[in-house]
Amino acid sequence: MLGVVALLALAGCSNADSGDGGVAEPTRPPGTRWAERFCTAYDAWVTSVTERLRAAQLLDPAMGPAAAHTTLTQVAAGARDDTTVVVGAVDAAGEPPIDDGPIIAVDIIHALQQAEAAFTDALSSLQSVNPNDPAILIPGAAGARAGLVNALSIARNELAAALSESHADSLTPAFAAAPACDGLFTAEG
Repeated sequence: MLGVVALLALAGCSNADSGDGGVAEPTRPPGTRWAERFCTAYDAWVTSVTERLRAAQLLDPAMGPAAAHTTLTQVAAGARDDTTVVVGAVDAAGEPPIDDGPIIAVDIIHALQQAEAAFTDALSSLQSVNPNDPAILIPGAAGARAGLVNALSIARNELAAALSESHADSLTPAFAAAPACDGLFTAEG
């Protein structure tokens, strides 16, 4: 999937904390609760946005410009809305209770907000195109598809960067201990 490779570094770049204010449970590393919340929200977002992007990638120009425009507009709006939801969920998870936890949380929220802005921009671009003009729409549709795919890729790269900084190393055990993170950051067909 797009951008998954960028997050491969994540598994090796996170470390410990239970996410419950810095107090680790005896069997769980510090930050585990936060990692569980983050991975649950992130997985739901990636799954939803990836499905939406598949619809954009499978567009057949033979379906006509108006139908293509409608599909791409729905994809962009849905991806924007999905991203708004994940920003809220990650924000609600709070900060990982580790050194520099606030910095990590801000970096993650910022990366997701950048994706939200990119999806919003793609939607605005689509809304400015005449849906019935094939001369304008088809080149614009290809550009919109690329913009949507790039928005997800950029967000994943920024998230990987936020979680692979040296101050995020202490989350590694938490990601390893959180069931929601199992297999989330590995490359899949």
